[in-house]
Amino acid sequence: MIKYKNIWIGLACVVPLRKYNEILEFDEGAFVNVISKATNLCNFKMKVKNKIEQLELKLYSIEDCELFNNRIHKSNEIDDKIFQLATNACSKIEVQLGTFHSFPK
Repeated sequence: MIKYKNIWIGLACVVPLRKYNEILEFDEGAFVNVISKATNLCNFKMKVKNKIEQLELKLYSIEDCELFNNRIHKSNEIDDKIFQLATNACSKIEVQLGTFHSFPK
C-alpha cells in the first residue's frame, strides 16, 4: 500500500486572467481538484497558487484542504483518477491537477 506522506488535496476555484484562456476558453471559471506534496497547509496553497498562475489563471479560492491520508479515512468514494494524481504527487514536485469542471458565463 502506498503511503501518502505530506500529500495534500483541495478543491480550487479558478478564473481566467483574460477574456479567453486556452484551458477555459470563454468560460467564467472552473473547479479542479489539486494535489501536491507540501510541508503544511500554507505551503500547499502557495504551490497551488503558483501552478494555477503558470496556466494564466487566477486562484479565486481553495477549499476542503486536508492531508490525503485524512481524506482516505473519511471517504470510501475516492475516484481512481484522484488516487492516481496522489500517487504521482508522491514522486513529483509539481502540483497535480484533476479535470477542470468549467462553469459558463
